[in-house]
Amino acid sequence: LEVNVLGLCVMTREFIKQLRERNVDDGHVVLLDSVSGHTVDTDDNGHFYNGTKFAVTAITEGLRTELRGLNSNIKVTVHDEKVTYCFVVLSLILQAISPGEVATEFMLRKQKIKNPTQEMIQEFYATNFDHVVLQSEDIVSAIIYALSNPSRMQIHDLIVMGSQELY
Repeated sequence: LEVNVLGLCVMTREFIKQLRERNVDDGHVVLLDSVSGHTVDTDDNGHFYNGTKFAVTAITEGLRTELRGLNSNIKVTVHDEKVTYCFVVLSLILQAISPGEVATEFMLRKQKIKNPTQEMIQEFYATNFDHVVLQSEDIVSAIIYALSNPSRMQIHDLIVMGSQELY
């Protein structure tokens, strides 16, 4: 809750506050969320994690509405990635990018494995998943895609999943 919701709110508030203090009205906020903000997990209390990600989805939509009410050109994009939040200034647009399973240390840390190596991560996903999962560079590509659109266009919500992953 502290990282997924409160951290997101504080960072976003301070970032937009800094833009407005500098009279910047054409930036781009990219928020990393998760496909878990669109579905409900049935495994080991996963629904609590889902709740934090549903909150990110709602906060994103509320922020978009707030910025439009201020006649701001700030765009907000949410990226559903189970790792971190990223704020990038280009043209202030709020966009959502929601990835499915990504080969990161997230699942290993959930199992209390500290400091997993890249080899451990790749082996974990190859062993425990019956489909190919996304790689970090796939998420970077989605963010670049969202940021490279003309100012008249906003990626509202981009759900990115492995080609064989079920929603």
